Amino acid sequence: MKYQHLRHASGILTYGGLKILIDPMFAPKAHNPAIANTNNSKRNPLVDLPIDPAYMDKVDVLLVTHDHPDHFDTFAAQALAKDIPVICQVQDESRFTDLGFSKTRPVERSIELEDIQIYRVEAQHGYGKTALAMGPSSGYILKSINEPTLYITGDTVYFSGLKSTLDAFQPDVILAFAGGARFSDDFLEPGPITLTPNHLIDIHKSLPKAKILCTHMDSINHCQDTRETLIEVLSSHPQARKHFFIPQDGQSLSL
Repeated sequence: MKYQHLRHASGILTYGGLKILIDPMFAPKAHNPAIANTNNSKRNPLVDLPIDPAYMDKVDVLLVTHDHPDHFDTFAAQALAKDIPVICQVQDESRFTDLGFSKTRPVERSIELEDIQIYRVEAQHGYGKTALAMGPSSGYILKSINEPTLYITGDTVYFSGLKSTLDAFQPDVILAFAGGARFSDDFLEPGPITLTPNHLIDIHKSLPKAKILCTHMDSINHCQDTRETLIEVLSSHPQARKHFFIPQDGQSLSL
C-alpha cells in the first residue's frame, strides 16, 4: 500500500489496485471560523492544502469516515466527480445522494469493492454526552490479497471497541486519526474526542508489531496535540518509536 498525506484526515490511499481518497477537506487556509466551544479562535484550516485539487491525480473511490465538515466539505463536494463510488456510513448516505453522488456504497457491516473487502467497525468520538453530541463515527478495516490489513480508525478515542477491533482483525497498518481534538472543559463532558499520544501508545501496546501512521494534526484549531507533541511523547518510548510514522502534508509513504 501507498499513502499520500494531504492535510488533517485527508489522504490518498493506493490499495488493492485502487486509488482511494479519504476524508477530503479542500477549503482554503483560514476560510472557516474556529470550531465553536474551543479554547482558541484560530480560523480553519490552519494550513494550506499541499496540492491544488484541480491538478490532483484521478482517484477511483471516495471514503468518508463520517459526516463532519473537517472530513468532507463543500469544496470537496464541488471538486469531485459525482459518479465516483462513495464509501460511507449508512447514516450519511442521504447527504451524498442529496449532493448528487450517484454511486454511494454505505457500509452496515461489510462490502466488497473489486478486490477489497471493507468492514465498518465501532468508533467513539469522545466521552459521555460529548460523544452523543458528536453523532455516529466509524472506523474501517480494509483487506486485500497481497496487501497489509489496514485499519482506518476514523475519529475515535481509545476504548473497549477499538481494542476489540485490534484483537479481532490484527491489522498490519493503522491509519490513526490523532491530534487529541477537544472542546473547552465547560462544553458537555471534558476530554479528547480523537486519539491522544497516550492513546496511540496504548494501541501500540495492544498490537506491538503494527505500523501506526498518525494523521489529523496541525490543521484544525481544536486539535491540541501536534506532531511535535507526539514526537516528544514517543521519545520516552524508544522501542515503540520505530513503529510510528508521522507524515508531513504532501508526503508519500509506502508501507
